[in-house]
Amino acid sequence: IYAYNYIRAGAYMKLEEVRQKTVLDDIPSKDLRDSADLTKAIADYTRAINLHPKFCYAFYNRGRALSAQMKLSHAIKDFNTTLKLDPDHAACLFNRGMCYQKKVRIDWMKSHKLCPKKETVGYIRQVSSMLRYPDNLITPRLP
Repeated sequence: IYAYNYIRAGAYMKLEEVRQKTVLDDIPSKDLRDSADLTKAIADYTRAINLHPKFCYAFYNRGRALSAQMKLSHAIKDFNTTLKLDPDHAACLFNRGMCYQKKVRIDWMKSHKLCPKKETVGYIRQVSSMLRYPDNLITPRLP
């Protein structure tokens, strides 16, 4: 039964991708909060998870759907669970990073609304430049 819910949820995800004319992961800044198909996909992935709590792909895909709906904290939790079940899931690491990036952008925009001064704009440009040119950042060494 969990496989049925997982497959049906995938179909809802695909419907939304067809409607958007792209893959959901390729539109990280698009807000799809009101997508009925993604809401149905999330419900089906949740059913699959309840039936099979160690099924990491259900957590991963539910996280993708939650991220597209800008439910970032919930998406990050699902990506963390996926990584506990499958620590080498590269796409999950990428998508979790995209969630963190979305959260940073939301905070930047809030800070600009609260303090729309030249200093804030300059700071945002600096950080934006650092993200565009990651080689300039000090990167942590992996063990």
